[in-house]
This record gives sequence, C-alpha cells and structure tokens, in this order.
Amino acid sequence: MVKSLCLNFDIIMLQEHWLLTNNLSKLDNIDSNFQCCSISAMDNKAASGILVGRPFGGVAVLWRKSLSNRIKIVCSDDIDGRYISLKLCNSAARDIVMTCVYFPCITTRNDYVVAVVQLSDILRTCYLCMPAIII
Repeated sequence: MVKSLCLNFDIIMLQEHWLLTNNLSKLDNIDSNFQCCSISAMDNKAASGILVGRPFGGVAVLWRKSLSNRIKIVCSDDIDGRYISLKLCNSAARDIVMTCVYFPCITTRNDYVVAVVQLSDILRTCYLCMPAIII
C-alpha cells in the first residue's frame, strides 16, 4: 500500500509500522524516489526477552527526494517511538511543521489521558523551541 501512496503523494506519514530498529531499512527500500526517517516502538519490548503478543507502535515519515534540501527533522521520540516532527522549509511562504504521532490504545481512560498529556507537553515544548512559524 505504501508503494502505491508514493505514486501520488510527496510526503507520507506512517503510524504503527511494528518494525524493530534493525528492520527499519525495509521502509528505506519502498521507493527509490523517497527518503525516510523512522523510529521503532518495539526495542524496549524486544530487549526485555522473547517477544510475546502482538507488535505495536513505531512511526515513519517518507518524503520525495526532490524535497530533501527543504526537509529538516525537528524532533523525534527515540525512547518510545511515538512521534517524528519535521519542517518543510518554504521560501515563498511560511514553513510548515508536520508531526507524525502514534497515540497508543490504552485500556483505562486515566492511563490514556496521562499518555496524551505527556505527548502533548513534549510536542508543545518541541514546537516552542523552534524559530519557525507554525501554521
């Protein structure tokens, strides 16, 4: 499916790719016209022993190589693999900041609220530290 998205779009954001770090190169090889920045959410789980249950999380952003000189990775979650933010520098107009976020499915409402508040605070801090105008 991602291969077909590459035919029609310049920037593609993926959530829940389920890949371990040592398999992220699979995303780099989807289309030779695209570059990729990706992170895994499975590394901590894999480090704790034998993988049991269904995989989860991980985010990736693919962009057409013709945009490479205008794309800057702003911040990413290298611990839990939940977000990647990038800035598309646009000389004719305002820069555009895009964030690919994986919001996990948590069983209790309180756990979900805590997770969302933590993610929101991290991303807000990330944006506040940027000199770009966010639209």
